[in-house]
Amino acid sequence: MVDRPMLFSAPMVVALLEGRKTQTRRIIKLPTKGEYFRKDMGGWASTTSGGGGCFTIARDGSHIPAPEEIAIWNQTTGTCIVMPYQIGDNLWVRERFAFTNKERTEVGYIAESTARDYEIKDAGYKLRPSIHMPRVHSRLTLTVIEVRVQRLQDISEEDAQAEGMGDPYLGDGDPPWEEQATWIRRRQQFRNLWNSLHGPSAWQENPWIVALTFTVRKGNIDAVRCEPKEEKTLDE
Repeated sequence: MVDRPMLFSAPMVVALLEGRKTQTRRIIKLPTKGEYFRKDMGGWASTTSGGGGCFTIARDGSHIPAPEEIAIWNQTTGTCIVMPYQIGDNLWVRERFAFTNKERTEVGYIAESTARDYEIKDAGYKLRPSIHMPRVHSRLTLTVIEVRVQRLQDISEEDAQAEGMGDPYLGDGDPPWEEQATWIRRRQQFRNLWNSLHGPSAWQENPWIVALTFTVRKGNIDAVRCEPKEEKTLDE
């Protein structure tokens, strides 16, 4: 189990706070130098690493079981890349903020309201990007309960809703057109969000991504460790 920081935009922080967001997707950085695809062998595919009797050898010669981890491998070269996020990891949310006192012990969060950005500027405080948020000031802790490696466009209607997308638009047509409109609308929202973050053609490129499902706890990561955890499953 590892603690890692993760950046979220203000709208996604709001979705986390409101309980609407329980998934996030991040691009997998794949190597580009060399031949990574042959028609007779194939390209990248989801896999696992470790588990099933795999082990490493310690300095004293003892066998240490290797835990099963989610990974991606290349069918042409055999290259295997283990994902940086695994089940049980804790992610502490980094968001846009400002220090609101000279001692830098208090902060204002931009995602608290739509007017917060202007309120902080008007008060004379310097807005700071999320990447500079210190761990001690993070207020949201995410615990990973599922990790999937897939293509971006494999996202389902349910996944798009778990990503924090709003209510779908239900058209005036009769079934199955209404069901189709619902499915397209949620994915359309996510596609628009993805393109706004990664560029106008990012969705069309359909990159390999790691999809994380998590539980959300309100509180600093070092504080929530001391609190009892609620048992939750993906079926709940």
